Amino acid sequence: MHFQLPKTLDHWPWLRILNVHYDQIKHDSRLWLEGFKPFSPEIQDAFNKCEFALLASLAYPYFSKTQLRAGADLMNVFFVFDEYTDVENEIVVAQLGIEIMDGLRNPHKYCDKKGSSILRKMAAEFWANTMSIATPSCQAHFLHACHGYVLSVVEQARDRSGNKVRSIQDYLEVRRLAAGVYPSLALLELDLDLSDHVISHPAMKTLTQCAVDIIALGNDIYSFNVEQARGDGSHNIITVVMMELNLDLHETLEWVGHYHRERELEFLKAVKELPMWSSEIDRQVAQYVNGIGNWVRANDCWSFESGRYFGQDGLRVQETRMVTLAPKVA
Repeated sequence: MHFQLPKTLDHWPWLRILNVHYDQIKHDSRLWLEGFKPFSPEIQDAFNKCEFALLASLAYPYFSKTQLRAGADLMNVFFVFDEYTDVENEIVVAQLGIEIMDGLRNPHKYCDKKGSSILRKMAAEFWANTMSIATPSCQAHFLHACHGYVLSVVEQARDRSGNKVRSIQDYLEVRRLAAGVYPSLALLELDLDLSDHVISHPAMKTLTQCAVDIIALGNDIYSFNVEQARGDGSHNIITVVMMELNLDLHETLEWVGHYHRERELEFLKAVKELPMWSSEIDRQVAQYVNGIGNWVRANDCWSFESGRYFGQDGLRVQETRMVTLAPKVA
């Protein structure tokens, strides 16, 4: 059976841009990650093929080399956490969440501490390095977003253990946080000083949530085939919509594609509704919003250019949108 991915981002104003420091950061961040020995050699090789430094280099195309290193290391920390938690129950995931947040909140305590867990040390070393180049507002927004992310991953594990399939609305509320996009967007503030008043403006909150939804929906669309094959598709918008609306796969993909396009339009509308504060704040807001719009494009490109979802067939799938439904595996 074949199915067709919905066409998304056809009219998205942001185009693909790759950071000029990609090759160097890919090398340096990979060595840093492998130094922690988080996986067996076989799993590490598969992990490397996912090209998380490529995601960072597409998502932060205008970052300096030092800033991009922070972005690439964050992607590695988050995806190691994702790999560890994907197969565990909520008790284990909660403990892993405590470890990663402990490392972020007390980075200098755990950087060199012997006996600390891999996740705690990775998070601590990443954040100790990043704090030196991040504004205080960026640090506060990042840590707040990480806390919400970790709590939602625990909730996702609880759903998985109980084979719970949420309603569409309930699912989206959890998925927005569990996707890890909010902390990644907070990193766009490394050299910005955006107050809570600016960040919490209704138009800003709307466009940010729309971008998070677009990215999360894209991840669900592209990961569905792999997840359903291994029997782990319950926490995916495709499964949620199929069950709630009683649609087949083709109808569901059409529904999700339509909802995806609605969120794209809402994002662009919210951008136009942003107020004017002052010349300096407006400059920073423009840089931040441009970064968010670019993140959307970056995530879509990476999904096909890396081996994460489609292996070596990514570019073909990106062009044709056709996917062969994978058989169930034990």
